[in-house]
Amino acid sequence: RDGLIFVTGGYGAGGRLLRIGPRSESVSEAWAGGDLDNCHAGVVLLGDSLYGSGCRQSEKGFICVDFLTGKTRWTDREVWKVTPTHADGKLYCLGHEGRMMLVEADPKGCRIVSSFDLPSSDKYDCLAHPVVRGGRLYVRQGPTLLAYDVRGK
Repeated sequence: RDGLIFVTGGYGAGGRLLRIGPRSESVSEAWAGGDLDNCHAGVVLLGDSLYGSGCRQSEKGFICVDFLTGKTRWTDREVWKVTPTHADGKLYCLGHEGRMMLVEADPKGCRIVSSFDLPSSDKYDCLAHPVVRGGRLYVRQGPTLLAYDVRGK
């Protein structure tokens, strides 16, 4: 956004906000460090807030970080380690152990609106990003693709 790129790595590496020069010929660091050491689940930028999980080994949980400063606004251990996507004004968060959560989040905190466990009895880590398109939520668990109607009818 606006010539800024956020990158992150797990295992305590934290994140970095990089500033790309006006003609893309230089890069400088706006900030480095912080709690958001996401290893593979991705983050979502909404307004001036980044939402994502800390690395499971750090046991930090779900985190909201100020995009421009890197300061942690809050952490939540109930949502825990999830792959988030944004649609319909909420975060759809897929837990790595197969729990799907609909989460309201803002810079002051978050709350789980609803949740369910994926039906597969196989224990696959759920690391693929959920997708919401055309009123449907698509979730992959191992070799299975699941689709749910989320239009609220």
